[in-house]
Amino acid sequence: MASAGAAWTTTLSTLNAITQLSVSSWVRGRALAVYQIVIFGGMAVGSTIWGAIATRFSSSISFLLAAGGLAATLVAIKKYPLTLVVGDL
Repeated sequence: MASAGAAWTTTLSTLNAITQLSVSSWVRGRALAVYQIVIFGGMAVGSTIWGAIATRFSSSISFLLAAGGLAATLVAIKKYPLTLVVGDL
C-alpha cells in the first residue's frame, strides 16, 4: 500500500507540473482550476461507479474490469502519447 500511495502521489504531482509547464503564464490559474476539477471530479465519479459495480457484481469482477481498462490504456498510449507543447501564446 505504501508503494501504491507513493506512486499515486508521484503521478499526481507530475501531472500537475506538466499542466503548469504546458500553459502560458496568463492562463495558468484557469488551466490548473480546470485540471483539478477534472482530476478530482473524475476520481469522485469513478469511485462511485466502481463501488456500484463491486456492490452489484463482486470485487473480483470490478478488479477484472479495472485491469482490462488499464490494459486498454496501455495500448492507447502508443497512439496518443503525452507531449509537452513548447511555445507561449
